[in-house]
Formats: sequence, C-alpha cells, structure tokens
Amino acid sequence: MFEHLGEPAETREEQVIDALIDEHGQFAAENDGEVLDRYNIVAGQKTEHYETAAYGNVTSLAGKLGYDEAADLLEESLREEEQALDDLSEIGETFDREHVASS
Repeated sequence: MFEHLGEPAETREEQVIDALIDEHGQFAAENDGEVLDRYNIVAGQKTEHYETAAYGNVTSLAGKLGYDEAADLLEESLREEEQALDDLSEIGETFDREHVASS
C-alpha cells in the first residue's frame, strides 16, 4: 500500500495487540482444556474486531481522499477480516453446542 502511494512505510509498537497477547498469556497460564480452547476463540474474535475497525476507518479515509485504488485494496482486506470474524463466531457457536450443551 505504501509503495503504491509512494510513501515509506513506518512501523510502530501496537499497544492494543501487545495487550491482547499479554492477556492471553496470563489466561493460558491459569487455564487449560476446554476453557482455554474457548478463550482462544474469544481472543481471535477480539483481534478481528480490532482489525475490522482499523481497516474500516482507513478504507473510508482513503476513499474520501481520492485514493480509489488504495481504498479498493483496503476494502478487500476489510472483507477478509470480516469473514474471519464470521468464521470465528461460527466456530464459537459450534464449540458451545458441542461442549457447553453437553455439560
């Protein structure tokens, strides 16, 4: 994307993702089995929600600034993240039917 725009890419620490990783590590240290399995689904959903919000905002901004090709590429990424979130939601529902309902 940056190459397409003729701008250098800059990296920075992503505090939200770092916090999600730390939270997962703490939870995993205290839990295992099905509880951890379900939490892993939740952690994935949290990440996808965050990514969806980010892509949604930059897609809109690119479009408003007239970067139509960039907006199209970002829109494609947004749709992929939304699909991943839908898939994780379905996995969570299946997990709950199989594990929680049988308890």
